[in-house]
Amino acid sequence: HHTILETIAENIGEIVALLSSFNRVPYGIMITASHNPHEDNGVKIVNHHGEMIDEIEENIITYYINKKDPCNFKLGMISPVIFIGRDTRESGLRIFNLIQNGIIKFNPHSTIYDNSITTTPEFHYIVAYKGDKSYIDNLKKLLLYIENTQLLICDCANGVGSMICDELNKDKERFRVINTNIKNTRLLNENCGSDYVVNNRKVPENKVEHNKLYASLDGDADRIVFYYQKSDEFHLLNGDKISALIAFYIASTLDSVDDLNNVAVIHTGYSNTAFIKFIHYLGIQTVCTATGVKN
Repeated sequence: HHTILETIAENIGEIVALLSSFNRVPYGIMITASHNPHEDNGVKIVNHHGEMIDEIEENIITYYINKKDPCNFKLGMISPVIFIGRDTRESGLRIFNLIQNGIIKFNPHSTIYDNSITTTPEFHYIVAYKGDKSYIDNLKKLLLYIENTQLLICDCANGVGSMICDELNKDKERFRVINTNIKNTRLLNENCGSDYVVNNRKVPENKVEHNKLYASLDGDADRIVFYYQKSDEFHLLNGDKISALIAFYIASTLDSVDDLNNVAVIHTGYSNTAFIKFIHYLGIQTVCTATGVKN
């Protein structure tokens, strides 16, 4: 619950500021509870490469939050540089202010970039490029390679993902969007979004159209699922199916087998054998990794 996070938010600011000073690199703090109900909140910590922090840093932060040892600025450290973003939750701004207080408490000369309301993928991009490249411009360039996007209906979970979709649709409607009410924060993930679709095996309420391809985001738009409804049957395209379709598209687009040597599908131990065989049949190599975004 957001009230619990508020009791430790200053400490989060302090310890991430210490890591930034000690390692002499920027860090990012994304305030979001992803697919959780609107009254929850949390943080995702991002390193200077725009990636999730590793387990060592995770343990350092967790230890400090629980033990509350003194967190002091020492000689040889530099002033922290911290990027902060948040999703549309009502508690986000309050938590941002508390985290900011913690950073300034550690070092009053800290540089803090307020990225305001943003999706988690955009935030990763901002931290990686230190705000020097446009995430939206990059997405628009990628969309030039994709045909028939208007066949897609995108469920934005009444979350921050709708802002990105609106931006992409501004000059030309590239796909249809539903569940875009971000003004009423209580509607976030309510009977919609990726978690609702996966858990209930159904299209978001009152939005059913047969034989249409749907995509659902979660509250901070760093998860996506695809699915469709055919008569009374609901069909979810899971991670393996999505990867297989993308791999098939790449394999059929590239000119030669040599080009395929530069393509790989990364999967976890949960992927089934039929999927792996299919990828190899396409002439594409596979790599198995541990579960979790950071891997």
